[in-house]
Amino acid sequence: MGKISSSAIPLPSYIYGKLYRGLITGLNQAFIIDSQTRDILIAKDPKNGDIIKPLIGGRDVRRYSMEFKDKYLIWTYVGVPIDKYPDILEHLKQYQPGLQKRWDKGNYWWELRACDYYEKFQKPKIIYPDIATNCRFYLDKEGFYSSNTTYFIPSEDLYLLGILNSRLAQFY
Repeated sequence: MGKISSSAIPLPSYIYGKLYRGLITGLNQAFIIDSQTRDILIAKDPKNGDIIKPLIGGRDVRRYSMEFKDKYLIWTYVGVPIDKYPDILEHLKQYQPGLQKRWDKGNYWWELRACDYYEKFQKPKIIYPDIATNCRFYLDKEGFYSSNTTYFIPSEDLYLLGILNSRLAQFY
C-alpha cells in the first residue's frame, strides 16, 4: 500500500479536482419518466424531445459498460421557456403540490434546481456509482444525464478508465 501511495498521482491531482455529482431533482416521480411516457410526450409534440434526456443511475453503471433502463429526465433547467413545452408543463402539473414544496427548486415550481455544469452531461465523461462493492467505471460518449447516485469525471481518458477499473485499483 505504501509503495502504491508513494509512487501514484492522487486522483484529484490527475483530474485537476474536476469531479461532479449526478442530478438531484427534488421529486423523482415528476422528472424521471419511462420510455412509454417519453414516447407519448414526443408524439404530442416532437420538440418535447429537446428537454427529455436519457438518464442513468448508479445501479446502471457496470465495469466498462452500462445497462440503460429506459429512464428519462424531464430537463426543465432554470430559465427553460416552459411555454414552448405545454405538454411537459401539463405532465408536471399533476405533481405541482410536491414540486412547490421542494426547497431545492429553480425559480419556478417546474424547474430543476440550478446546476452550473449541465453542459458537461452532454460531453464524454467517466461515470461511476456513489456506492459499489467493486470498481465500476464507464466511459459515456453518448451524453447520458445521471442521477445523484452517480459521480462523473469530465474526461475520455482511456488510460485513467483502465486504471480505475483495474484489479490494482480494486485492491487499493
